[in-house]
Amino acid sequence: MLGKADMLLANRTLSALIVVCLLVSGFVGLILSLGVQPARAASGNLVVTGTYTIENIVQPVDGNVYVGAGGNLIVRNATLSVISNGDPAERHSITVNASGTLTLDHGTITSYLDQIDPWPFLTLNVNGGTVVASGASMLQFPGSIVLTAGSSVTLSDTTVTGLPSSLVSEFVVGASSSLTFDEADDGPSISATDLSWLRLYDSSILKLPEYATASMPASNITLSGDANMLAINSYISVDFGPVVNPTDWYTHNVLVLSGLARAYLYGCSFETYTGANADRGPAVVSSVTGSAAYIYRWLNASVGDEYGVPIVDATVSATFTGSTEFEGMTAFYYTYSGVSTTPPTEVLNYLGETALTY
Repeated sequence: MLGKADMLLANRTLSALIVVCLLVSGFVGLILSLGVQPARAASGNLVVTGTYTIENIVQPVDGNVYVGAGGNLIVRNATLSVISNGDPAERHSITVNASGTLTLDHGTITSYLDQIDPWPFLTLNVNGGTVVASGASMLQFPGSIVLTAGSSVTLSDTTVTGLPSSLVSEFVVGASSSLTFDEADDGPSISATDLSWLRLYDSSILKLPEYATASMPASNITLSGDANMLAINSYISVDFGPVVNPTDWYTHNVLVLSGLARAYLYGCSFETYTGANADRGPAVVSSVTGSAAYIYRWLNASVGDEYGVPIVDATVSATFTGSTEFEGMTAFYYTYSGVSTTPPTEVLNYLGETALTY
């Protein structure tokens, strides 16, 4: 949009003037506490085919972001802020194509709000590409994250969430706005298909879209086709309802599986349920025969002798009990490569174990 980048540059110039004044006044400590510095808004599409690093700055981009084959967009100690406008022709997205990589290392991806008629929603399309996030990174925007064509998204110590409520109230919701607070204050929905993988390690998916006042069905995490999800020691904001009335679905988020999709959840937690137990609904739904979710809990066991003295390097085994077809069998694990006596390699690596030491 003409003039938008100029306005941003003007804001940055004013900020620089204030910093200079502080420096002249001797308040050096205040300057050091500002952290990453804002940069001029890049106007037009950002197309990455080699290695492109955004580091120690807040970088607005007034266009689409494309990471092509062989490209690696690195956001390190920085923020990539995508500018979109209420005009449908000026709404932008991020696409990571096959053999392309988006790397966040204490990086944030968000949408830019401080403008006239901002559009807060952002779509992160991972179309056969790879996303790797770690080091307290953030995916902070309403909209959607879409994995297709065998994509891989790995989030370690990363948070998926919405925009700060204060910014949504200040810049998005107003008398002339077509959007309500309820429509814009959530994080993204997530969908995966086509042999894509979503992996979570010590991460959180917060604020899945709910529309209590907008009167629309809530959005979910959806796995279809041959998609897989592996989550270890992570929080996923699906919930157990309550689901008594049709309107309850405006705020009820679930993990939905169909086709041959699989979810493997180790030591994960969901949103805490506070309603009547009789009114609960499932937080995980397998809608088609062939899809499945496997949920495992951590066990912290102390082994001692008859006097309670700890036994060092004890071996603990587990056996199924109860009136099921598994009664008396040694415990096993469902993995993406079949039934195994040990968890998959990713879980063993997380625990610092091997198939021999587990």
